Amino acid sequence: MVTGAAGGSVVLLDRQERALDRIYDQIMALGNAPPIQVLQELADLTTETVDLLASQLNEEFGKLDGLVHAAGEPPRLTPLEHLDPGHWSRLISVQLHAPYLLTRGLLPLLRQAPQASVIFTLWHRLGHLPAYWGATGVTSASLQALAEIWNEKTEANTEIMFFTVEPGRVASSARAQACPGEDPATLASPKTAASSYLDLLLKPASGVRAGVRPGAAPST
Repeated sequence: MVTGAAGGSVVLLDRQERALDRIYDQIMALGNAPPIQVLQELADLTTETVDLLASQLNEEFGKLDGLVHAAGEPPRLTPLEHLDPGHWSRLISVQLHAPYLLTRGLLPLLRQAPQASVIFTLWHRLGHLPAYWGATGVTSASLQALAEIWNEKTEANTEIMFFTVEPGRVASSARAQACPGEDPATLASPKTAASSYLDLLLKPASGVRAGVRPGAAPST
């Protein structure tokens, strides 16, 4: 399952139907099985919504081999005291609360897989939290802590492994909104960035539990 619409079936969750359709077409063009599309605004996610999704996935598949949290809200580069509280709330909802709710609600399905991976995406690594990126820094630090705590709770009695990936400076629409003057040619491509996720999904034993997997380019 991939949030933030990217052998096996894929479930895509995104708030934009156009984005879901684009990735659907790309997957089909490669001759793969049709992915399941879930149209959902992460800021509006509730436990009831997740429970319904988990029930549908259980009926369709009976298990979940991987969960990738790749959705993000374009940051507004400003001192924390100048950040609009509404934007702060939305960013926390999309980048922290929604990943928590989805992981919590889908854990029973992840436990049914022989070895499942849960991957959280960080905008920044701890120790690399630059000025003016305060809200994304807060969510990155919180997701890292979430992965570490869940690993502590599940390592002894499940095969689920929790990871964090910091993809670095990637040529994405969110990056373009945050840094409009940046030359896209200097950034890593989404395809290159995806390799870190694929490694952990296909070969979870190759990763370090809760260890930050760096991407193709450093973050700023």
